[in-house]
Amino acid sequence: MKKIIVLVSSVIFSVCILAQSTQAATFVFPGESNQNTTTIDSEINKTLIVSGENVFVDSVIPKDLIALTGNLTTNNQIGGNLLSLSKTTYIKQEIAGSAIILSSDAIISQPIKGNLYAGASDITIDTEIQGDVFVASENLTLTKNAHILGDTYARVKTLDKNDLALIDGKNDFKYYKTEKNWTDNIARAIIGFFTLMLLALIIWRFKPKTFDTIQNAMTKKWGTSLLFGLIFLIVTPIIAIAILPFIITWPISILIITAYCFIIGLSPIFASYTWVNKILKLKFHPLATIAIGLILLTIIKIIPVIGGFILFGALLFGIGASVIVIYEKIKTNPKGGK
Repeated sequence: MKKIIVLVSSVIFSVCILAQSTQAATFVFPGESNQNTTTIDSEINKTLIVSGENVFVDSVIPKDLIALTGNLTTNNQIGGNLLSLSKTTYIKQEIAGSAIILSSDAIISQPIKGNLYAGASDITIDTEIQGDVFVASENLTLTKNAHILGDTYARVKTLDKNDLALIDGKNDFKYYKTEKNWTDNIARAIIGFFTLMLLALIIWRFKPKTFDTIQNAMTKKWGTSLLFGLIFLIVTPIIAIAILPFIITWPISILIITAYCFIIGLSPIFASYTWVNKILKLKFHPLATIAIGLILLTIIKIIPVIGGFILFGALLFGIGASVIVIYEKIKTNPKGGK
């Protein structure tokens, strides 16, 4: 129980710092060109938030780095914390704070002075971690250069630990198997599918243009959608909890939490519609399109570790695009006029 409290408290603390740092940050998104590589080599004086397919951070980042990328490589020092939601994350220079990494593959070859929170299919630690390490991975590799000064909590399928790798603190490795209770999983999947289809039917019946409106926001402003989705997911509950204890503002807190759950619940619908329409380029009735997308997301979710990341990314897109559409609607009609 103690380690769960430590993990949750540490992650919340790190996320709060990252969320606060977005108030004053440098934003870098890919331009309209077809270039697949983004190199950050100019002077950065504050937190950097970057998005792109292949991102190389060559500049010193004095504060935090938030990366929503395909592939991230850090070639210079990060003075604060790192949040990487990337397909691959390659840490090649020191991180002065903590690192939160959600990737398919993560290679950490330079020291992290804070804690490491990592979830990836394959994780390689080839350096010193001065804080605690929390890892969920299919394959974890600790090389001869690995040295963890704090405690290590790992949930892995396979562990490749070199005899020279050092762990100074508590060593808690647990192995998981892939066997699951397929009956319960299938039942949950079917219930979830029909619940989402019912919501989609209601939206299509009363607001049929909503699907295309959110699809446009998701495809034309994909970087902003991803960022807004992440910020909404992190910051909204913090605000709601902060104002909950006060008599005057607790109804507002309840409304915020309700809207938060509602938007998150609808995000798979919009992500499925956009995915099938724009990525797979299949044209069907909107409800059939959503059904196909939801089935595909359900299948992808079954894939260990990676499936969860893909689903999380799809949810971020859906959430962010929904927030953008709602914001633009309020901005266009501030008084609720037609």
